Amino acid sequence: FYEAALRNLPEKSDPENFFKNLLGWLRENVHNKGQLYASSELVERVTGEKLTAKYFKNYITDKYSEIYNL
Repeated sequence: FYEAALRNLPEKSDPENFFKNLLGWLRENVHNKGQLYASSELVERVTGEKLTAKYFKNYITDKYSEIYNL
């Protein structure tokens, strides 16, 4: 969801407004539709792709590469 939100939100130059915008996006696209669809269908509707570990792998790789100088 975070990657999809980033594609649809203005740049996060101002952290306060970024998180307000992110919360609004989540409410509109995820929270309000959470009980209407099964989890896998909601993910696909919101992101445009099936559930995948790709974004989590990228996050973990970036995080631990920086911490452990990999």
